Order: sequence, then structure tokens, then C-alpha cells
Amino acid sequence: MSNIDVAINQGYIAFIEDSYFSNIYTYLWLKLNMQLVINTANGSTFLEISKSSFRGIKCLIATKNLLNEFQITISPIFVKILNNTEQIQTLKSTRDTLLPRLTTGEIRVEGFGE
Repeated sequence: MSNIDVAINQGYIAFIEDSYFSNIYTYLWLKLNMQLVINTANGSTFLEISKSSFRGIKCLIATKNLLNEFQITISPIFVKILNNTEQIQTLKSTRDTLLPRLTTGEIRVEGFGE
């Protein structure tokens, strides 16, 4: 899932969020049913699924009310995942900046290792 506009190659199938299915629902459905998607794919060099083959995959569709309740319940979890992912990236960047400077002695930590 992307929070920004993206461009993809025509060889990919993109799922655009619409008024019925949220990105989160689509992501979780695909994660749960990936083996079904893979089983529909074909190809000799690598597996590929055409849009027409993908459209042929059957799935149950919940009512709009149930999907809305699901979205309300699951959204805070995905917001937390996004926030944690961003914090992890910030911490990795800080580590990658500080660690070489600490190991060379360019930066010293007062009271540590004395």
C-alpha cells in the first residue's frame, strides 16, 4: 500500500481504493488468498497472472455495513503499523549516522566506557 501517488509498469495489477473496498481490506484479502492467486497464474520463466485471469477469481463480498465496521476496527492498527515503520526508519538512519562516529571516537558518550 502506498500513501503517495505512484506509477507502475503495465505488467502489474494495481488495486485502487474505491468506495466499497478499502486498501486495507484488499491487502488483507490478497494476503489471505495469495495461494489462490498463485494457482491462477501461469508462465514458463516466471509466474504471471493476467487481469482477465485475476478477474475470474471468485470471492465472497460482505455487506457495505460490515465492511465499514471492519474498516473502523482495523484502521487504527494500520495507522500504528505505519507510525512504527516510520519510527524504525528514523532510528535506523540515526544509528547509521552515529555508529561510525562512535566507533572512530569522533563522538564520545560521557560516562560510558570509563
